[in-house]
Amino acid sequence: MIKDQYLKENELRKVEEVYDPKSGLNAYGERKKVQIAEFGTLYLPVSFLKIGWIKKIVRIGSIEKYCEKAGIIDYQKVIILFIKERFIYDCEYWLCTQATIKIKSRPKDDFLIASKTQKEVLYSILDDWYAGNPVRIIVVKCRQAFITTIVSAFNMWVQTCIFKQWNSLICGDVENQATNVRGIQDKIAKNIPGIFTDNGSKFEILPFEGSNKTRVITQRDCKLSTGSMQKPDNVRAADNSSSHCTEVGLWKTTLGKTPEDLIQAIRGGMDDVAHTVFILESSPKGTGNYFYNQWIEAKTGRSDLKTVFLPWFWVPRYSSEIKNKKEFFDIFLNGENREYLQYLWTVGATLEQINWYINKLKSMEHWRVQSEFPSNDVEAFQSTGNRVFSMPSVERRRKECVEPCFIGDIHGGVSKGHGALENISLEKINDFLKIWCYPDKDEDVSDRYEVVIDIGKGKSKNADSSVITVFDRYELMFGGRIEVVAEWKGKIDVDLLVWKGAQIATLYNNALLVIEKNTIDTMVDYSGVLLSELNGAYTNLYRKVSVDKLSNITTEVIGFHTNTSTKPLIIENMQGALRDDLYYERNKDACVEMDTYELKENGSFGAADKCHDDLVITRAIGLYVSTKMPLPKVRVEERVFKKKIVGMSSM
Repeated sequence: MIKDQYLKENELRKVEEVYDPKSGLNAYGERKKVQIAEFGTLYLPVSFLKIGWIKKIVRIGSIEKYCEKAGIIDYQKVIILFIKERFIYDCEYWLCTQATIKIKSRPKDDFLIASKTQKEVLYSILDDWYAGNPVRIIVVKCRQAFITTIVSAFNMWVQTCIFKQWNSLICGDVENQATNVRGIQDKIAKNIPGIFTDNGSKFEILPFEGSNKTRVITQRDCKLSTGSMQKPDNVRAADNSSSHCTEVGLWKTTLGKTPEDLIQAIRGGMDDVAHTVFILESSPKGTGNYFYNQWIEAKTGRSDLKTVFLPWFWVPRYSSEIKNKKEFFDIFLNGENREYLQYLWTVGATLEQINWYINKLKSMEHWRVQSEFPSNDVEAFQSTGNRVFSMPSVERRRKECVEPCFIGDIHGGVSKGHGALENISLEKINDFLKIWCYPDKDEDVSDRYEVVIDIGKGKSKNADSSVITVFDRYELMFGGRIEVVAEWKGKIDVDLLVWKGAQIATLYNNALLVIEKNTIDTMVDYSGVLLSELNGAYTNLYRKVSVDKLSNITTEVIGFHTNTSTKPLIIENMQGALRDDLYYERNKDACVEMDTYELKENGSFGAADKCHDDLVITRAIGLYVSTKMPLPKVRVEERVFKKKIVGMSSM
């Protein structure tokens, strides 16, 4: 794009959709435009308009005329009933007319009109709420997102308008956090006018049975409880329909107390049914902690939590006017951080927001700015500036990831030995093997497929898995890219694993099989036998060739050894492959590992605390070994031509 194109697109980005929750314009859900004399133009939820007497008012177009026709004398009472009924069906209308909150930078309290970040969370809640699903959400938030406020206000909407005896819990790291959040709820409830309550008097919030940690909205019999990671006793026997856990990134394991135990206690008292709410939200505090682990579990589909990430550029205050366009575009297009700044543009930031970011870089290291003002969840959790693979490069790989066409496992006649490579078949019996592209059996190409085995260390839950990755090098014949086409991941014994790798290599046209042999080398008196047995049945194995300088004797050793000499080579090669778009990624889990792969303080490479790197290693080895292999080549079938005597008879 040229400057003028950026500027033109930027003006379009800055045009915000008009949001008026009071009329309902561009508010949540399916709505219909109506005219009612007492309110003017409204955009009302379709579900609300299905109510019989509401439908009549809309058809007549006036509450007063409706009352006249129905013989109702108290016209004002019907207006109040109309508003109260709308509260039930229109959460945002209730928020902007009843939820009194303290707003930063304003001298006095005001009603809550949801911001972009708040709407993102609120709409995620409402999606499941109206679908009749349990609400289960984890939120990674940027600074000034005010998510605690919107969740608290939603809970008050339910407790004051929707359900009686619907109890809520607020749990923070310390008691003071939870108490402050409950203060938001107290303020909202106490400021609701009596005309909108059940008995015509304002809501009372009183201590429940003398407890400071639990209060009750007396007219609704709804309890508001607080608890904390430091003092979890109040949550253990609670009966709550909503549990809001705030700043979970700060929760730490201490003697006799773990976040896991506390969440188990909270969720143990909550049924997985409609109209129950469980929300974890926090600003991230690095990797390796409970909140990070929960986010990764949710992101990879291994938990019931729905993920919501809120980037810094959704907060309006993070924007700065561009006073010198020439200077700005020099930095944006040609400066040291141009790749990242242009990445910000691709994910939706305006030029003014990028200008704000440029100014922020003048006062903080880039990785610190990313951590404090994250553009994506990976930045949010990073705790150092030592990530190995650049974020824009990984993001490009992530966009290439797709769902596999086959999920299951591979089997031979037997599990190991010569028979393991016979009668090879694919079965949909588990999820160990994922195939994105089946082997090509139509065209005979040499050196096309490469299979890499990285042997995991142990079988415990937190140990790295063993991984077998298949690369297709076909496009290299035409100056194209290498591609990940299949992957097996699981935890099995080493001897069975290498035969599993040979089965996959056999399936992929007798591919070159590269075995990362560090773990095998530690198997005293067994490693030689294992590889020798395999070599007897499958010969297309990667071998390191070395020549003794004194004797000039050449030796071949099966397998690839990752050590202090080779690891920097393969990682540096992978950095270049990512940067220069030299390979296609298909597995999104590999991108997650790339995001958390670090250069350690001692100069070594490895995964961040409590993260994994088994997928990274197979790619690093595979991409490096590929550079040493011959280019793929179509094999031409040799034909024997015999001389033929041509004569009159043959004619």
